[in-house]
Amino acid sequence: MNRLEDAKRCLQIERVEQNSRQTVEELRSQIEEKEHRAKMNYLALQRLKANSICQGSGSRNKAIEKAQLMHAQLLHGLEEWHKKVLELHLAAQDRAEVKYLQEINRRKSRVASERILREERTLEMMRRVKENEDKRRELVLHVIDSKENKAARLKEEKERKVQISRIRAQQAAELRQQLREKLDPETFDKKAARVELELRVLRKPQTNLSCKFVPRLHLRRCSHCRCRRN
Repeated sequence: MNRLEDAKRCLQIERVEQNSRQTVEELRSQIEEKEHRAKMNYLALQRLKANSICQGSGSRNKAIEKAQLMHAQLLHGLEEWHKKVLELHLAAQDRAEVKYLQEINRRKSRVASERILREERTLEMMRRVKENEDKRRELVLHVIDSKENKAARLKEEKERKVQISRIRAQQAAELRQQLREKLDPETFDKKAARVELELRVLRKPQTNLSCKFVPRLHLRRCSHCRCRRN
């Protein structure tokens, strides 16, 4: 679209210059015609002078004065036409220069506007890119925080379970030691083996039983201690 407008303006400037040249040519033709007429009048004046010499001094003087007046008028008209042609030429040149300066200023304004528009588009694009990068960075940080929090929770849960297992193992060891101190080694080992077997049975799924089997641990009195039967 801009190139088409530039071509139209250039064509208009060329037309103005062409019209100016045509006007100057027409004036030049008219001046040449005036000069030709002046020459013809000058020749006629010379002939009149020659005829006046033959006819007498009185009529000769009148003819000379008339010819001189005509010649002066022709010279004045020729000078006026020269001035007119020069004025038209200068006016056409001024118009062409004004058109040229206007075109230069218009192109400068258009280039400046296009540059500003490109800069605005570039800034908008950079803003969008930065905004997308910030969103992506926030998303990555959120995912990392979530994973770290999850890992921390899993670690705490694992440590808690390990601690509970240790406490239970310690309690079981203390209980075993207490029972060992109360019972003789042989009876204790049998009872411990029986309890472990019952616990294994309880850990297995009981699908065929209608109710839960709860084993009862019976500790008989040994000959070496005074433990009551549970």
